[in-house]
Amino acid sequence: MPSAALPDQATLPIFRILLVVQVLAAGFFGLLPFLLPDTFASGAGFVGDEPFIYRLAGAATLGYAAVALIGSVRPAWYRLRIPLLATLTFNAAAVIGALLSLASGEMQFVVFFVAIAAFAFTVLAGYWLARNQGLPDPAPEPVEPWFRVVIAVATLAATFFGLAPLVAAGEFASLAGFSTNDQFIYHLAGAATLGYAVAGAASLLARSRAQIGLQVRAATVFNGLSAVAAVIYLINGGRAPVAWLILVAATAFTAVFVLWMAGAGRAVRA
Repeated sequence: MPSAALPDQATLPIFRILLVVQVLAAGFFGLLPFLLPDTFASGAGFVGDEPFIYRLAGAATLGYAAVALIGSVRPAWYRLRIPLLATLTFNAAAVIGALLSLASGEMQFVVFFVAIAAFAFTVLAGYWLARNQGLPDPAPEPVEPWFRVVIAVATLAATFFGLAPLVAAGEFASLAGFSTNDQFIYHLAGAATLGYAVAGAASLLARSRAQIGLQVRAATVFNGLSAVAAVIYLINGGRAPVAWLILVAATAFTAVFVLWMAGAGRAVRA
């Protein structure tokens, strides 16, 4: 349980600076591969055979930028705890992914940079999660049972699409019908997605809508942009069947998340 003995740590200037840094870092590593995957790939020294995977990695990363940006406007620890758990998971997994890439011979500068930066973010996120100081939700509204089912399904999907490309990038790419080049971007996409899986598991244990509201917004950004990425891939002649699965699932999750956020007017504050 969070300690309320000291001021809410989410309102501290140093914590808000961390949110700003997350907005900038996740914004850069989200927007560039999503909007300009070929440019990002060539600039980072990769082949860039699969712009779709770059866009999916960007979509997942932009969710972290969005949640930090929204959370910085009205910071409260009970709203930011689950998103920070997602950030911790993403960055810890990104360190693992970078090390796997280095072990496989991907020696580009960005791989080293991500390994170091993600390690730093892991330490910082772990510190604030361990500190755990803030007031509880002052007006808790219970999470609807039907929405917990949605979270459970989304969590299972995120677990698979997080772990598979993270720990078995080559096999995942081959089975899905994608190029096995640039395994680092598969690792990065998997790491980002795994953060949503862990946040989903934590959301199943949450007691109020406000505790999961920010993370639902992050997941909405991720799924909405993933659907856009799938449409672009298919319009450009992409043939991998998994793209259709991602399009349908991401569109459905986006619609349900938006409906949930729009329901019960006062709960929009979540």
